[in-house]
Amino acid sequence: MKKAVFIAFLVAPGFLLLAGCNLSSLRESFDKDEGKEVLAKAKFDRVLIDSTGELQVYASMNRSDELQNKEAVLRFADPYKELYLLVFKEEAEGFRVAIENNDSLYQRYQKDTSSIMDIYSNLTTGTTAKNLSSGKDSLLASKTLHNMSYRAYAITGTYKKIPLFYLKGIYKSNRYYYQVVVWTLANRRNLYEGVMKKMIESLEEESNSQ
Repeated sequence: MKKAVFIAFLVAPGFLLLAGCNLSSLRESFDKDEGKEVLAKAKFDRVLIDSTGELQVYASMNRSDELQNKEAVLRFADPYKELYLLVFKEEAEGFRVAIENNDSLYQRYQKDTSSIMDIYSNLTTGTTAKNLSSGKDSLLASKTLHNMSYRAYAITGTYKKIPLFYLKGIYKSNRYYYQVVVWTLANRRNLYEGVMKKMIESLEEESNSQ
């Protein structure tokens, strides 16, 4: 496949190690009621994605150069909370051309052109899971959201013995694919899952970009 297909695949989890927090001092667990309280009090900032769209980012998160994935169009982090966000964007046409250069994927695409979103979602999400030890992914939603095709995934696994939890939202408009990837420590899932879901479901594209 062409390089364009792989731009959004490699979401390295190791940046959690750059946060500077003393992991041994963190609480072992949180309950879902605490997460509901965090979501109820949460504030979000409107952030633009180039000139094509926007999403809502948890207000405590700031733009981060520590997240060194150069292919991401947005990089945000709150190292104290161990909460991180990357947004990827790539041309839908580039991915379609790359599919046509891969015989097995092209046969699947020829049989059902609607499968291209599934192909993109499975490839990108599968690669994220493979970057983790004992990585597993599960489909949470498949629907139309903000006038775009949308898939949501949960991903769990460990990196350098640190258990992690990801939420990933994948969108397809007429011109672009977007991925919103948010992650935290696995023991903070109950605390931040609602906030993470809010972020991955918030992406909207300008009407003239679709």
